[in-house]
Amino acid sequence: MSTIATHSDPVWIRKADYIIHAELTNCAPGATEQLWARTVELPVVEICCIPFFTYGFSLGDQVEVDAGTMVQRVVEKFGRQTLRIAIVNTDSREMVHGRIHDWIERNQCLHECWNCDYVVVSLEPETVYDLQIVHDWQVVGDVEYELLG
Repeated sequence: MSTIATHSDPVWIRKADYIIHAELTNCAPGATEQLWARTVELPVVEICCIPFFTYGFSLGDQVEVDAGTMVQRVVEKFGRQTLRIAIVNTDSREMVHGRIHDWIERNQCLHECWNCDYVVVSLEPETVYDLQIVHDWQVVGDVEYELLG
């Protein structure tokens, strides 16, 4: 990963009017994730993309940024969860991609991709999703996943 992870196709790009950054100290010290956001009332912005690597907030959450546009704290969470799926069985990459995208379409989820082997999905509050299939993909060794609240 470069020192800045970027979003090439944020799900709420039409809302976004601001670029912010979040430190990735948990997984890549010194690196940041560039996030698209919408100004609420500076220094508060709304996240307009699904975080690939950042922990603690999801699509639609409001965060406070400093003068250098670095996330300082979460102001308000709106209940979305982030499902992160990494394809680990690269021998079956196309088949696994197909399964993931079929699941996303069936569940009408917003999603973003980072390189060809990593997908993040936004899960709406108050909606029940069948995550057993994602767990099954992990058990057979096709993916690794994590669900963040």
